[in-house]
Amino acid sequence: MVQDLADAREGAPDLKRVAATRSSDGSVRLALSLADKLTARDLLADADAGGPPGSVCVRLWTVSRPGTTKPDLLAW
Repeated sequence: MVQDLADAREGAPDLKRVAATRSSDGSVRLALSLADKLTARDLLADADAGGPPGSVCVRLWTVSRPGTTKPDLLAW
């Protein structure tokens, strides 16, 4: 388990927990738990942020280490 840091920007969703499970067909399911409820407005991307608006992106490092390289996978 990883301790949650007080790292959320003012007004940004605060991620508290991520749980990953593998289904019988081999796909991976991620469940994100947040400190507060999300609204549709919370998911609007800034013009400079990139990525599709109205989505949550999970960055996955499977081979490399976070902070040393880009994520190995992006899940939208």
